[in-house]
Amino acid sequence: MKHRRSSQFWVYLFVLLLVFIGGQFMAYGEVPQQINYQGYMTDALATPIDGDYKVVFSIYDVSTEGIALWWEEQTVIVINGIYNVQIGQDPTGNPFPDNLFIGQRWLGVSVETDTEMTPRQVLTCAPFAMRAE
Repeated sequence: MKHRRSSQFWVYLFVLLLVFIGGQFMAYGEVPQQINYQGYMTDALATPIDGDYKVVFSIYDVSTEGIALWWEEQTVIVINGIYNVQIGQDPTGNPFPDNLFIGQRWLGVSVETDTEMTPRQVLTCAPFAMRAE
């Protein structure tokens, strides 16, 4: 009887260790596949606007001109000129390509039928990416 309790203890301890160690590996799971972006919209008189707007986000490998390496369109809710979106979660299924973020990249933004805003925003490193490096 004493031997059986001893072996059960070791089995429980082993299972507990597996759960703990496995949980540690799962905690370092997949890197989020979106980019958080916040913007500010005004009308021609620099007055903050409200409403829903179609916005196209494009990623380029050049700061001006060039062809977009990736893009997506989202309907953005703007309140007092401020909006916050997650780029890369396009519901139509246009995920970032695996090799998109090799080298310097710039983000272009266009609203409704307007031309793309200038200058494009340079994409910089996020803490998650620095950790992955």
